[in-house]
Amino acid sequence: MEAKRYSTEFKSSIVTLYNEGRSANSLANEYHLAVQTVTGWVKNGADVKIMDISA
Repeated sequence: MEAKRYSTEFKSSIVTLYNEGRSANSLANEYHLAVQTVTGWVKNGADVKIMDISA
């Protein structure tokens, strides 16, 4: 079974909601994602923002 791919916009919206105070568990439940997926996006999203600021 192939892994599902999510758009950059969707990932970004999940990271934004997390940064606004939502928990990874609540986002995972609401959007039918694994908690590890949410936390991975948050971790990668933070890295992207740091890179964008320094560019």
